[in-house]
Amino acid sequence: MSNNHSVEDYRELGGYPGLNHSMPSCCKAMYDYKKPIDTVMEAPPKGKGATLKIRYYT
Repeated sequence: MSNNHSVEDYRELGGYPGLNHSMPSCCKAMYDYKKPIDTVMEAPPKGKGATLKIRYYT
C-alpha cells in the first residue's frame, strides 16, 4: 500500500511550483494508474490539482 500526493510527486519531478507546470498531466497519470481497489483520499473540486491524494493498494 502506498499513498501518492500529486504535489509531492510533482515536486520530485521538479515541475511544481513553476510557471509552466503541468499538474493536470500529473493528476491524469495518477488517475490512469488507479485500479478499482485503490482509493481517492482527497481531491480538489475539479478533480485535478495539488490536493489530489490517492491510496494505491497494488
